[in-house]
Amino acid sequence: MHSSAFLSPRKPVDKHPALTVAVLAPGRAEWIILSLIILCVLFVRFHLLAVPLERDEGEYAYMGQLLLRGIPPYLAAYNMKFPGAYLMYAAIMSVFGQSIEGIHLGLTLINCCAIFMIYVLGKRLSGGFAGIVAAATYSALSLSPSVEGQAAHATHFVVLAAMGGTLLLLSALEKQGSNHLFFWAGFVSCLAYMMKQPGFFFVLSLVALVIRWHFSGAIGTSWKSLASRSALLTLGALVPLAAMLAWLGYAGVFNRFWFWSVQYASEYVQQIPLSHALDIFLPQVRRVVDGFYAVWLLSFLGLFIVLFQHPQKNVSRFVPLFTFFSFLSICPGYYFREHYFVTLLPIVAILVGISAQFFETKLGSFLRPPIPSVIGAGVVMAGIVIGVVAHKDFSFGGEPIKISREISGLNPFPEAVRVAQYIASRSDPTDKIAVLGSEPEIYFYAGRMSATGYIYTYSLMEDQSHALAMQKEMIAEIESAKPRFIVVVSTPASWAQRPGSEEYIFRWMSAYIPANYASVGVADILSRQVTNYVWDEDARRYEIKGNSALRVFSRLPVSVH
Repeated sequence: MHSSAFLSPRKPVDKHPALTVAVLAPGRAEWIILSLIILCVLFVRFHLLAVPLERDEGEYAYMGQLLLRGIPPYLAAYNMKFPGAYLMYAAIMSVFGQSIEGIHLGLTLINCCAIFMIYVLGKRLSGGFAGIVAAATYSALSLSPSVEGQAAHATHFVVLAAMGGTLLLLSALEKQGSNHLFFWAGFVSCLAYMMKQPGFFFVLSLVALVIRWHFSGAIGTSWKSLASRSALLTLGALVPLAAMLAWLGYAGVFNRFWFWSVQYASEYVQQIPLSHALDIFLPQVRRVVDGFYAVWLLSFLGLFIVLFQHPQKNVSRFVPLFTFFSFLSICPGYYFREHYFVTLLPIVAILVGISAQFFETKLGSFLRPPIPSVIGAGVVMAGIVIGVVAHKDFSFGGEPIKISREISGLNPFPEAVRVAQYIASRSDPTDKIAVLGSEPEIYFYAGRMSATGYIYTYSLMEDQSHALAMQKEMIAEIESAKPRFIVVVSTPASWAQRPGSEEYIFRWMSAYIPANYASVGVADILSRQVTNYVWDEDARRYEIKGNSALRVFSRLPVSVH
């Protein structure tokens, strides 16, 4: 097996590494088309910059804000995710500013980098035409509202690291005497794991690829080389993980990190039994595929081509392997939330590119260029256009609040901005606030620290062994901190309360808040178009009419006897 096995059979064998060829000497037409793809992405994303943050973004933004203040994760805010996304948000906000627009500018840059990497990977696997088609496909799918493409989810960061690690590993496997690249491939791929725990499957995919390459009989492989390469890859993956653990230990938050990210997280992923997985998966797939049915069908065709028709054995082994691990990355917990599918999109795009390349090759046997390329690209573009048109209000100029409503319904994401502005205007930067619900974006917008580390209430409502203890700890932290404001969220999705449950924390709220706080603000969401905002004295007499609302309470002055 030659070292150029991952290259398209249409390209001559080159003594230089494939990655260098792909980056430094692509065809001029490919560069022009790739630039146009990036420009289209910028056009769409620029009008999405002001879309209000949703919950996960609010969590990352608030935790990143704390990091920029020198406060380590898990000290003043708790969550089960690894800290990579918080560090990424801190980096983004240090460059682009602590604002909605700044965060989404960072997402735009990351998305464009991922598109470029997918182009390079597609070119290595099946030629430049496939790479361009893959880049166009990923740009459209990762922007789709069906995967909440406007939001800076951790899955976008996972894709960036996973693609970087994969390209480094392919280069290492093809380039003799460059074992240091195995270390860096492991290092970069581990960053996917640090961004979000399911990113670990991309680390496993690289280990599996090294083993597969060994048993393919490639030149220069031996049991000794397999051992050394695997060791370097593993060492590279362990270095950032060890550095993270050392940092958390030095910061004094390791025990809290371990509880949330390991102990609680292990219970979280076991709450949905395997027997229910398919019932959750199928409806979610319909939402994710929405409008892009033709594109996803082309990806399945691409997988069939790889398994049964593709002339290169290494491609036919690598692609199914990477598809398998990409699919596993969306499975932990069997929640299958829409944005989880972002980590599946790179291989979907690559498979679409392989389908287009296949069409071009077959048509090229009896049609003159550039007709085969036009037909191959046209089939894919038709599928992309149909999907984009299905979401035209999202893609072409919808108002930010309207876009938020279309994606998130009556969740109080736009209202969180107004409520936070009210709190910030009537409090000092040192004042603390509490949000009883799962709307951490309010802390970020207001620039005020939470009175409790529980910035979500989901964990308190779940059927897990720590729920009651968590409720009592949250209550104790709030009573001790005596926050200046309390925001009560009356939105079912913000609590995820079990049907029929009467939680300890609700009984506490009904007694503690009236005794110590007065209503000073209401954001009553009556419909997707109408929200009533009532402030100060008027808020005390206001009765909530909608099914979703935010109510703001201000602490009563201490009585002097």
